[in-house]
Amino acid sequence: MGDEARPRLSRRTEIALLAAALIFGVLVIIALHDTRFDDAYITFRYGQNLASGRGPVFNPGERILGTTSPGEMLVSALVYPLAGLELTPSWMAALGCAAWIAQAVFIFLVLRRGFGDWTALLAAAALLLGAGGSDIRVALETNQVVAFNLAALWMAMEKRWRTAALLAGLAVLFRPDALVFALPLAAVCVYELRRQALVPALIFVATFAPWLLFATFYYGTPLPLTAATKFQRASVAAYAQHIYEHLGAYVHPGRPTVRILLWALGLGGAAHLVRRGPLYALLAVYPFLHYAAYLKLRPFTVHTWHLYPAEAMMVVLAMVALGALIELAPRWGRWAGGGLAVLLLLSIGFHTSARVATHQDARWTGGRDHAYRDVAAYLLEHGNREQEYFAAVEVGTVAYLTDFSAMDLGWLVSAPGELLRERELRWLLVDPIYHFMVPDGAPLVFSAESGGFRAELYDLWKGTDDPDAPVRIRGTDWGF
Repeated sequence: MGDEARPRLSRRTEIALLAAALIFGVLVIIALHDTRFDDAYITFRYGQNLASGRGPVFNPGERILGTTSPGEMLVSALVYPLAGLELTPSWMAALGCAAWIAQAVFIFLVLRRGFGDWTALLAAAALLLGAGGSDIRVALETNQVVAFNLAALWMAMEKRWRTAALLAGLAVLFRPDALVFALPLAAVCVYELRRQALVPALIFVATFAPWLLFATFYYGTPLPLTAATKFQRASVAAYAQHIYEHLGAYVHPGRPTVRILLWALGLGGAAHLVRRGPLYALLAVYPFLHYAAYLKLRPFTVHTWHLYPAEAMMVVLAMVALGALIELAPRWGRWAGGGLAVLLLLSIGFHTSARVATHQDARWTGGRDHAYRDVAAYLLEHGNREQEYFAAVEVGTVAYLTDFSAMDLGWLVSAPGELLRERELRWLLVDPIYHFMVPDGAPLVFSAESGGFRAELYDLWKGTDDPDAPVRIRGTDWGF
């Protein structure tokens, strides 16, 4: 079907859809501005210290790179003086919501060039409704990365290669794994522009190279300790199974038939895109390149946000396949494709709405945040941040809210196996699953529970027999 014969939306309909997307964006910002995630607080803590004049560090005086998103850190450092301690996470969540909506807008612009508006609309609707779990990522940088990549693809299609290079570079600054998209895009740029690709290439490199140089000088390496700690913590087989089984988790959780359907439709959509030229081919292979990169990196399989770009784009490819069926198939095929697309969109919307409605009570978002806030309040009342620090497997929230230094027992922002050089270790904060880390003789002095998450605080300076007589548990007594 030629472009002139494809069904097109009227100008009035386009304006109405854009207005609806903007209204939807405002609603999700209102609903999710209080979304919190402990890993995001690690980055916010770096931004907090940078804005406070203590440098881009987690603990003052410790030059350890523990954030995987320099771009998000820099943005949070700009936001912090304006919004303050309590509202900075809300502003960052609002930016994540805006990036979520931007993904839908740009995928519509990208796909409508080579396909009917209805195909583009299906893909945009899938992203808008949260097909990859966009709602639970708003506190992190992942929505921004995908939005930058799709905007760069759109600019490349518009032959605005310098802007495309800037956007692709920003994606890499926000998350280095965006290179799996940026490098093939650069190859297309060189193919199309030949020698004239030099200027876009310089813009691309200049966007993130200063950070690499600074990090090498300041931390001694541009490689985050976070990435090194998580590297290859699962086998190839286990991570491949994780990739396979997690697709569709935000479309219809726990339904293997939906997962198989999305894989089949995604492959069909990729094949349909590849025939439309190199830029559409890049969109087709984007999720598979991301999957391949993480088969090499293989972080913990309990961490799912790493796969967001691939999972979101696989659902987009599935919608492309259904759109092609609607446009090209006989009448019965159009009805079947349209009906299936509507069912998938309804399922996505239903489960996203359920998550949004319960995010304040969910274990790993609102529940954990409320528990850690209670712990932070206790530490501010009973501790001394000038003399003491705490140790925990998750350090982001409490360190950000209290300004206490922290030893990260997950070794994402702390040197593995080393006590901090400044102050003394007094407090141990654990989830009950980490009870094995609590040394003998350390009493439980405070606990908080919310949304099924429990946080326990132990005082390493007090013995159980006489709470008023300090019995300090030194690092050497604790295996350090």
